This record gives sequence, C-alpha cells and structure tokens, in this order.
Amino acid sequence: MSDDDKVLEAIGERLGRRPGWHLEPSPSPGGPVSWCFEEHGRVLLSVTVADGTISAYLPDGDVEVQFADLEALMAWVSLAGWTMVLP
Repeated sequence: MSDDDKVLEAIGERLGRRPGWHLEPSPSPGGPVSWCFEEHGRVLLSVTVADGTISAYLPDGDVEVQFADLEALMAWVSLAGWTMVLP
C-alpha cells in the first residue's frame, strides 16, 4: 500500500461514517479514487490524495483547496459544515 493510499484510507475512516460521504472510483483509468460528499445525486465536494498532497475540489466553483495534513482537512470540513458525524 502506498503512502497516498494510507492517507486516503485514514480520510475514509474519518469521513466514511458521515452522512453524504462515499468512496468514488476514478472516472479515468488509473486516476485516483476520491472521497465525495454528495447531495441529491450531485457531488458537491471531492477529496483526493496525490503525491502526498490532500486536495479538496468544489466543482460548482471550480475551486481546489490543498491541505497540509488530515487534521487540517477535517477542521476545514467541519468548519464548512459539510456534514455531521452520525451518533
């Protein structure tokens, strides 16, 4: 397992239990998988890891945000209100 895969797995452990999040395969062969936040069948946010960098992409605004580590991503996700943790 690569370092990127380990980080993606750690992201999944934190986001996968939250409503609206799921693991999405790459739309192109060989591309990275991503954790996506979806609402009403539409992806509002996707999170990927490539070359040690965690990136969140917001398709509506064509905006990409990069994070130094998992804790920075989780703080941003929580502040932005992407979802609540299931009890």
